Amino acid sequence: MSVVLLGVLGAGVAVGALLVVAGLRGRPARVVKSSRLSTWLAARHDRKRVGLLVLAVLTGLAVDVVTGWVVGGMLAVVAVAGLPRILGSNVDQQHQLERIEAIAGWTEMLRDTLVAAAGLDVMSREVGQSGDRRLAAG
Repeated sequence: MSVVLLGVLGAGVAVGALLVVAGLRGRPARVVKSSRLSTWLAARHDRKRVGLLVLAVLTGLAVDVVTGWVVGGMLAVVAVAGLPRILGSNVDQQHQLERIEAIAGWTEMLRDTLVAAAGLDVMSREVGQSGDRRLAAG
């Protein structure tokens, strides 16, 4: 065996011994700060879109490397990122339309309630002006 190999093996044994001692001593857990990317993803709540963009970029790089066409790589990025939205189902649009219709129905009910309340207000004023105290008090 050579001297260099023995030195490397000795250093490996020393580092292993230090790691065992450090593990037995124990240390308090370090508080891990979240990265900017993870906070951005948490704020967006849209990992599917980010995953699709990563897939699009990787596909574009693969097309560029395989074919050597930079423009082909850019077109692959656009295709992978855009075609699912263009050719996909309209589930999101359908949910948005249902929500808008629900809000419209709620505002119509609110309008009807306000119209009915305004009618009661006018009626109570007319009864008050008519001079009949029994109806005005009741």
